[in-house]
Amino acid sequence: MLLHNRTQTAIVLVMTADVLPLAETKRAIAQLEDSKLMPAAIVINQLIAPTQSDDFWQRRAERQQQLMQDIEQSFPKYPLYSIYLQQTDVRGIEALSALLINGLDS
Repeated sequence: MLLHNRTQTAIVLVMTADVLPLAETKRAIAQLEDSKLMPAAIVINQLIAPTQSDDFWQRRAERQQQLMQDIEQSFPKYPLYSIYLQQTDVRGIEALSALLINGLDS
């Protein structure tokens, strides 16, 4: 089956650093593992930079950092890649390439 062929297919889960997406990702991984499908990686999207001048955004960033610890503890078997919140949507090959050139945190 094509989905079980790791040389041709990779399952990459994308989540945000929040409580509900964490629970949903845990459930999705359990279901995938039950089907003998192993995710290749997990991407944590829309992270807020840890230092903010605005009090609201600073609290959100701190909360996300706490949740990142939970995420790391919940998924020790999988590579984790962090993507910080971008000023614009990442759409198309050029925007994705620029994001990759600027680096993903793993």
